Amino acid sequence: MKLLLYSVSLFLSAIFFANLIYFIDLSTKGADAETAIMRSAVGMVICLLIVFLMKKMKLTGK
Repeated sequence: MKLLLYSVSLFLSAIFFANLIYFIDLSTKGADAETAIMRSAVGMVICLLIVFLMKKMKLTGK
């Protein structure tokens, strides 16, 4: 149950970061499908990094 909640929150935060980067880029120069895929990958990496750092600092508990 805790793992499910953890993965769902990770997924939602990845979507959030990907959209944030997407809108920032869209406002500067426009976008296509290829860059959107790259953006979602970057968002995932950012989220994984944040979760890793939280685990390092023991903010998540386990």
